[in-house]
Amino acid sequence: MLIDSTFWRRFYQAKDALFTALLVPNAPPFPHILSTPRSQHHAIRTETTKWISSLLELEHGLEVIQREVKRVHKTISQQRMVAEMSLRPIGVLPPETIREIVLHTVEGPHDHRQILRLSHVSTLWRDVVLGISTLFTQANWNEWPTSLVDIWCSRAGSRLLKVFLGSSLFGEPRKDSIHALLEDLSARVGELEVTGGSLEDDRVYDEHNLVFELYMPSLEYVTIRPGPQNWSNFRI
Repeated sequence: MLIDSTFWRRFYQAKDALFTALLVPNAPPFPHILSTPRSQHHAIRTETTKWISSLLELEHGLEVIQREVKRVHKTISQQRMVAEMSLRPIGVLPPETIREIVLHTVEGPHDHRQILRLSHVSTLWRDVVLGISTLFTQANWNEWPTSLVDIWCSRAGSRLLKVFLGSSLFGEPRKDSIHALLEDLSARVGELEVTGGSLEDDRVYDEHNLVFELYMPSLEYVTIRPGPQNWSNFRI
């Protein structure tokens, strides 16, 4: 055993003694100061203030102990998970092999569901998946919350991003936050596709202008789809 059984016996005895002492109703009566004679107000205020100070000190001590217990508990849980993983076939695989499995299984950076599924196999697999920056170059800008798009793109590291903005995005409440994020990441955009309604629609025209007015020094390939049948693409 990691700790001798006699230690636990002493620990539980000390714990029971501490809790018994803390939970015994030993607080003096505290009548409301306004319900007592004025001549006693000073004495009651002084005594009550001292008691509050003692309770605050006790609360602080318990909070410190609680944080330490949580820290130790987390460390022990991690050790247990590592030990359990060593007994499972999946835990025997080195990171290099896991990486090859992931790259072989995922169809590409657009295969978001498979990327997430593999990252939830275990802590080791998650670390390996998150370390493959090529998998995170293509977030779902049209459907994901802006915060998730931001996190996903940050995992791409310094790699160029592929940004696809569909017609459903224009006019939505989240449009402004997505545009702000795109502005922050504009220097890393390598491929851009914008799909909207007819360019004769002033709203769509304005939205397209907002996108193309951004400074994108790394942009290499652009696809514009104004309508279902009308689209063009060109390399910069």
